Amino acid sequence: TQIPFLISGLIFSKSHETNVFENLHHRMITKGFEHGQKIRVENLRKEFGCSASTVREALFRLSTLGIVQFQEQRGFRVPQKSRNTLHELSHLKILLESEVLFNQTGKDALNGKLD
Repeated sequence: TQIPFLISGLIFSKSHETNVFENLHHRMITKGFEHGQKIRVENLRKEFGCSASTVREALFRLSTLGIVQFQEQRGFRVPQKSRNTLHELSHLKILLESEVLFNQTGKDALNGKLD
C-alpha cells in the first residue's frame, strides 16, 4: 500500500511498511517505549491500521539494527538498559565531542583565531 506524504509542496508515496518501520524506529530512539517492554504486534496493527505481518516485518528490520530484541516463541521486546551500554555510549559521546573541539580549534589556529 502506498501512503502519500508532502514535502515542500510535492507529494511522494511510501509503502505502509516503510511508514510503520520509520515510525517505530523514531519511537524507539525517542523513548516512546519503556526499556524491557514487550511490544504487542496486535496493538500496533490496530494503531497503524495495517496487517500484523506488516508490523512484524518492521519489527524484524528493527531487530537487525539491534533496536528491538526478538526471541523465538516470545516475540519482540525493547532492549533493557545495561550499565555497559550506557558506559560505551558516554565514552563515544566524549570521543566525538573531543574530536569536534579539536577540529574546530585546529581550524581556528590555522585562521589565526586562536585565543
